[in-house]
Amino acid sequence: MAKKIKFALKLKDGADIRTLESLQEHFDLEKVTAYFLNGKLLEWLEDRYYDEEADKIRSLNKDAGDFNQQLCKALGVSYEGETKIDMEALAKVNAKREKLEQLTADKEIIANADKTAFSQEDLAELLDEDEHTIYLCGEKFTIPVRVSNRKYIGILGKPEIKITAETPEELAKKEIFFENVLLPEHLRTEQPKKEENSSKAANRKLHQTYQASKLLDFKMSDKDREEAAKLFDAAQDILGNITFDIDVGTRPLLEAAKASNLRGGLQRYLERIV
Repeated sequence: MAKKIKFALKLKDGADIRTLESLQEHFDLEKVTAYFLNGKLLEWLEDRYYDEEADKIRSLNKDAGDFNQQLCKALGVSYEGETKIDMEALAKVNAKREKLEQLTADKEIIANADKTAFSQEDLAELLDEDEHTIYLCGEKFTIPVRVSNRKYIGILGKPEIKITAETPEELAKKEIFFENVLLPEHLRTEQPKKEENSSKAANRKLHQTYQASKLLDFKMSDKDREEAAKLFDAAQDILGNITFDIDVGTRPLLEAAKASNLRGGLQRYLERIV
């Protein structure tokens, strides 16, 4: 039987929780409640054979008026009595997280489940909550131009955006930014081309046409010449894309050699000795 991998609970302070003592030390009512709602708290307890605590958690009713107190008591944590938990909101976030887990294994995307909109209704809720960075996971979204200082990021695809802005400058003025989305054509701005690395450009050799030496050419068949030319072109493509800068100290000598046609002299010398 394959050994089951025991997962850790992750709380808001970033701690990975693997023991009950650690859970009590880093206790976070909102996150623990979320784990209760999606069943992972009970699974975590059962995996570690905290049977007494698991039985208590199993008997809890999320709709009970004293649920928060009972949850804390079951885990051996004192109840502060000040934190109000929105069970409906937590349930929605859990549903979003589970949906993302079915679509991707990217932990960063899953971690932003609470800021993700799958529908226009989700988007409206996040805007009402004054969320400034919103992740869009869907085909189409209508973005209100009247809500400024927002960033919208498409995930798991490029959603089509509908917005009444007239120009890219209007979006910039309102501080509305987009990433990985499909904007209306009149709002698209051309991305600047990435400049080629200077050292790579300096060392890139001009592409040349293959030509066998006269001494060897008569010994080659047409097929041999064709294969040799293909190999020559492939080698030039590979070597031409390599970034290096070994000529820093010898570049003046290299330029002098080119000017004096030294390469041609070497080629003629090699032809004579082959």
